Amino acid sequence: MCGLTVTGTGNALIGNDKVGVAIFSLAATRLEKNVAIGNRADGFLSASPTTYVKNNADDNMEDGIEAMIVTDGGGNKARDDVGMAQCMGVACQ
Repeated sequence: MCGLTVTGTGNALIGNDKVGVAIFSLAATRLEKNVAIGNRADGFLSASPTTYVKNNADDNMEDGIEAMIVTDGGGNKARDDVGMAQCMGVACQ
């Protein structure tokens, strides 16, 4: 059972003053089919058990996806993010 499920194509996290999505929870989380664009820090940041599937992170001021305890569900994409890596913890296309 997931602590949080964000699914669908309507979840766009655009131009936030900090991280697009930050997850610090003891519960397992699933992020699927979300978009994080132009945020002032990471597009997606998680320090708890998180599954990433088909998320896009573009033009963020730090990493596109920074995941520490992760299951890589595949299909994640990142480009033109400013941080050290487009993706950390998951493979991105």
